[in-house]
Amino acid sequence: LNGVQQFSFVDSNNLAVIDSNNALRFFKDNTSGGAGGEESAGSVARIRLYNCVLTATEIAALGLNPTATPPTGTVTFPGTNLGAIPDGSCAGEGRQIQFPVSGVTGPLSDIRVSMTGTHPYVGDLDALLIDPDNTASEFLFTFTGNDLTPQFGDSSDLNGTYTFFDSAPNNWWTAAAAVDGLTAIAPGNYKPSNAIGNIISLDAAFANVDPNGIWILKVNDCWQNETGAITGASLRFDAAEIRTTISGRVLTPTGTGLRNARVTLVDAQGVQRSTTTSTLGFYAFDMVRIGEQYRLTAASRRYRFDPKIETFTSGRSDLDFVGLE
Repeated sequence: LNGVQQFSFVDSNNLAVIDSNNALRFFKDNTSGGAGGEESAGSVARIRLYNCVLTATEIAALGLNPTATPPTGTVTFPGTNLGAIPDGSCAGEGRQIQFPVSGVTGPLSDIRVSMTGTHPYVGDLDALLIDPDNTASEFLFTFTGNDLTPQFGDSSDLNGTYTFFDSAPNNWWTAAAAVDGLTAIAPGNYKPSNAIGNIISLDAAFANVDPNGIWILKVNDCWQNETGAITGASLRFDAAEIRTTISGRVLTPTGTGLRNARVTLVDAQGVQRSTTTSTLGFYAFDMVRIGEQYRLTAASRRYRFDPKIETFTSGRSDLDFVGLE
């Protein structure tokens, strides 16, 4: 209790050993002879095994009940492959902005796509978000203000940063109609819309997709002579579980990298992973859950190290251990 051993158990009858089926028995009743029916109903909610004595602070942080739902979190992925939008290429590849996503468990919610760009005739453009497996897609906007004329619709400019998500306060078509052909649609937050101006849902379109892989934001320019570019983009969403990579170094008291030190990561459920440092003392763990508390320790033959208690909100590369004499 509070890091102090309160009792010990001697398995005199060899009942708690790991058997040939790799089962570790902690509780066993009435295996041979003795009174019958004295056991009561119940269940084991959680068993934690540690290879060290925890401090009072670490024990208090564990919690008493198993977590029924994995921690949720919000993550943002920057877009790559930015640049000019090919002119007059409605059915072509267009500008395909990529969002590499990994370490995420669905379902997704509150999907948001932000894009920064310029173009002198927004009605020429469509912007389509596509999932990594190409099984689902949905428009951010397409043929804004479409009046079925050869130039498709609204002549307002695109100039700024525009973010599209289901709960956004503004209507894209209304904003475009509110300005003239020489004025940019006001940068801001907008609901996604289709080719006739109806509001559509990104969350519904991508509710059941595997989020890991490369998402594509495909921007096409469907009329010639007006050109534009996408200079920035990001994809953001909430997920049931988000994982990341953490890393650092194990160092001597003078700051030299320490090779073959053992670094151990223990999660809130007591699940443990270990790795050894490289020649220069570097270590890393991938698939670390966002929003969950972890205990990090380092060990070597020569030095001792203070443990770290961390709750990660994103990837970290500064988790260094410095040896104590």
